[in-house]
This record gives sequence, C-alpha cells and structure tokens, in this order.
Amino acid sequence: MLRCGKIFTILFAISFGLAQEDVLMMIEDTTAPQLTYIDIDPDTVNVTDTSAAITISFGAIDDMSGVSYYQARFSSPSGSQEKWVYFGFNGSVADTVTSTLNISQYSEAGLWELSYLYGNDQVNNQEWFSTDDLDSLEYQKQFYVISDQDTTAPQLTYIDIDPDTVNVTDTSAAITISFGAIDDMSGVSYYQARFSSPSGSQEKWVYFGFNGSVADTVTSTLNISQYSEAGLWELSYLYGNDQVNNQEWFSTDDLDSLEYQKQFYVINSTFQPQTKEELQTAVDLWISD
Repeated sequence: MLRCGKIFTILFAISFGLAQEDVLMMIEDTTAPQLTYIDIDPDTVNVTDTSAAITISFGAIDDMSGVSYYQARFSSPSGSQEKWVYFGFNGSVADTVTSTLNISQYSEAGLWELSYLYGNDQVNNQEWFSTDDLDSLEYQKQFYVISDQDTTAPQLTYIDIDPDTVNVTDTSAAITISFGAIDDMSGVSYYQARFSSPSGSQEKWVYFGFNGSVADTVTSTLNISQYSEAGLWELSYLYGNDQVNNQEWFSTDDLDSLEYQKQFYVINSTFQPQTKEELQTAVDLWISD
C-alpha cells in the first residue's frame, strides 16, 4: 500500500504530464524496516556438562522493498564473551525468521543481554538501535546461562621461527613458525599473528588453529615472496582466544616485552642498509650463519 506522501507525488507528477516510467522512478523507498517481535526459547540453559541451543525468532516489516536482514549480538554479564546471530528475510515485507544460538559448555554464567541490533531493507535503509533504544525495547532480549564457567583467557607459552633468515633474491622461501598455548578449561581455539616489514608497508599473517586443545604446539608455514622487502621483519600483532571467546590481546608494549622469538630476517639483492643498526643486524646475522 502506498503512503499518502507517495500518492501525492504521483498525482503531482501526472498533473505535469510526466511519462509513466518517469512517475515510477519517483516512487522510492526511503523508510527503514521495523522490528516487530523477538522471542527467545528457552530463556534459561544449563551448560555445566554440555553445550545447549537457544532458538531466537525475529519479526520485522518493511513498507516497500522488503526486509533484507537483521543481526544481533548477545553479551555475557562481564561483556568479555559474546554471541552473534543473523536473520535473513530475503526481501519479505512482513515475516518472522528463526535462528539458533549455540551456547558452549564453560560459557560465562549469568544473564546474557542483547547488546547490539541492526537491520536493513533491500535498498539499504537502516534501523540502528542505540544503547538507550535497547534499554527501552519491550521485546524479550535476554537469557540466563547456568555454567561451570571459563572466564580465563588462553596463555601463549612458546614461539619458534625456523629459519630465522631467508634469502629471496632468486625465489620465494618458507618459514616454519610454531606457537604453543594452554587454556585451563574450554581449550584454545586459535591464535593469529602479523609480521611486518622494516618500513611497515608489507605484512604477512599466520594462523594457528588449536581446535579446543588445553595444551598444544601448532605449526604453520609463512611464505616469503621473492622481491619482499629486505631487513628485519617483526611480530606486530598477536591475538588468541579460547572456545568460549576469552581473549588474549597483545599491545605494542606487550609485544616489546615478549621474551619469545618474534622476528626473522629477509635478504634480497635490492637491500641496502639505511642505518647503522640495520647494517649491524645484517653483519651479525651473516656472522651467525
């Protein structure tokens, strides 16, 4: 059904003798979709011995182009753990969509609450919910978790880089990087790291999947391409989490004080040391080889 303002636009356009296709072009959807319903079932789960599933239903309407999707985030009492859920409406102008939220064993106990909510329609009119909007939302927006909870982040225990020097003058080279980590309850999920070139203009990412192990060492390969920037590449980003998303972040200061191996040296024919420190590093590595 067209709104009054849109009917007026059409009559106004016709009165000026615009062609039918021009009139149609003036009918536009500028109204965001509207959330109409939230249901959470069950509203309490016990994950002391195993994981549990929660069924969440979202209802929404849109006046013209149809609802595209909504996405929501539920956060644990401390805010350190979160779960995201997606609702695809596929252009429906009025529908209720159901998704499943899996709550892992060892998840944080207590009241989990809706902390982020966003939706849009097929032409990207958006409905955002601020903190105040969420507070005043009258639909169901929380669930309770009973758990023998894991609230401790995993801990990095080991880094090894082999070899610590590669020559990519004529071809690419591979570096084997090993990460060790432990977690007290739910198990380590993954770590990811970034190594940056001396200028910072080039970087390499490496991923270590622990698959829920409580103590393990995982090895990945870092491929250094021919023509990569020469000099000392250093660990510039490091992040890990466990199976219930307790996170270990490393700030710049954390990385500086990290006592594990965290750099490697790249040689190629284009490299010319620019500082005394770079020259000394090159000499030291050449002597050690």
